[in-house]
Amino acid sequence: MKKHDTIYNWKRRGLIDDDYDKLYDYYLSVDNCEDCDIKLCVGNKNSNRKVLDHDHDTGKFRNVLCHKCNHSPKRTKRIYPPKLFDEKLYHKEYGRKRYLLNQEIKRLCNINILN
Repeated sequence: MKKHDTIYNWKRRGLIDDDYDKLYDYYLSVDNCEDCDIKLCVGNKNSNRKVLDHDHDTGKFRNVLCHKCNHSPKRTKRIYPPKLFDEKLYHKEYGRKRYLLNQEIKRLCNINILN
């Protein structure tokens, strides 16, 4: 899969990052699962295929894992590399989106509570 397609899929799945190119390079550099240490493969359907794990609430990158560990409820460790996540940028972007959503809801509902 091409770099552009990979990054597009990450964004489509909710990953938020300020430097996708840097994250992509890191993703390519990881050869073993950061949880179970199994050798990772790219582009197959086996349980050891390489996946990028992220928090679905925040969009924050967590680890490069094998498919099996990514779907395991009993993860042994979680690594949050601070060099790949800009918290200020996330909150700025998240807050802006939340504000715009609230404005749209108010507009659609046309609610005037004080009347």
